[in-house]
Amino acid sequence: MAAREKSASLMAAAMQDHFMRSLKVDISASGRIRTRKPKVKKQEELCSLMDDKQDKADKEDLSLAQKLGLVPAPPSKLTREEWMSVAERSRQGAGVLLSGRELKLLLRRGRQDSCNDCAICRESFRADAQVILSCSHVFHQDCLASFERFAGAKSCPLCRMKNYEKRLFEDGRRNWEKVCAVKLQAVWRGHAGRKIFNHLVETVVPTDPEKRRQFYYKRMEKLSARLFSALDAERDQDLDDLFRESELALQFSRGVFGHSAGAGCGGVGERRRGEEVDWEMVEARALQRDEQDCAICLCDLGGPSKKKVLTSCSHLFHANCLESFERFSSAMAEVDSLCPCCRSKYEKRFY
Repeated sequence: MAAREKSASLMAAAMQDHFMRSLKVDISASGRIRTRKPKVKKQEELCSLMDDKQDKADKEDLSLAQKLGLVPAPPSKLTREEWMSVAERSRQGAGVLLSGRELKLLLRRGRQDSCNDCAICRESFRADAQVILSCSHVFHQDCLASFERFAGAKSCPLCRMKNYEKRLFEDGRRNWEKVCAVKLQAVWRGHAGRKIFNHLVETVVPTDPEKRRQFYYKRMEKLSARLFSALDAERDQDLDDLFRESELALQFSRGVFGHSAGAGCGGVGERRRGEEVDWEMVEARALQRDEQDCAICLCDLGGPSKKKVLTSCSHLFHANCLESFERFSSAMAEVDSLCPCCRSKYEKRFY
């Protein structure tokens, strides 16, 4: 009688311990009841290694009720053949209770968990790491690890199966690669088809009179646009060549007339007159004046990076501005260009 009472007390204590373990309730020495905090375990890189360690920990951490056989122990580890059947069940959706219409759709295309979204984050699997559970449900590896840390126990987020196993699953990555390949092929085929179609539209003459008229109209429009663009380019090139020849002829005539005028009056030619300029004194006067802006464009003269011209009357200008001013003066039929500031004849050199 005492042994029977002792056995009943042991079984009652074992069941009470099992229930408290399931509810994660911890009774300290002080008698206060508190919820046991789940142990946060570091996530291993490979699910197979993590599952082996978890199985050993479960067997070592069995409750007294499980050791006495009062409560079923966790299931044994699945074999490779069983894992293959689990993966096939995830692809085909076997063992799922559905309505008649849903069952027809399922038999037509299968469950295909890897082709759908992750049930935790509701995002596509893409090329991210995914795991399959022993209950044939598929999730992101990171999402399932976060769910386990939050729940504090191994329970499937969909079917609530406890003490499951998990393995790496590659179907999601393969499906994503297939989708990307199909999209690339579709883009290329569309480009090739449009290219062939446009070539046929531009080369094949329609048999319908109205469409033939539109065809020749578009053809002549393209030819006219191409001809006008070629003429514009040639005209711009011819104008540039004409201006360049005019500038060269004008410079040559200025040199000839300047030399003859200097020799006729007993003076010195243009070159000697340039040599007589005391450029050091001219530069000193320009520095003393300290001009900051160009008198032609009214912009800053700038630093050494901008080309500047110093005239014999000690004025500073941008080289491009003075060149444009000289071309304008020659176009206005002026024999000699005068300084824009003091209106005197000048010689120039780069500053």
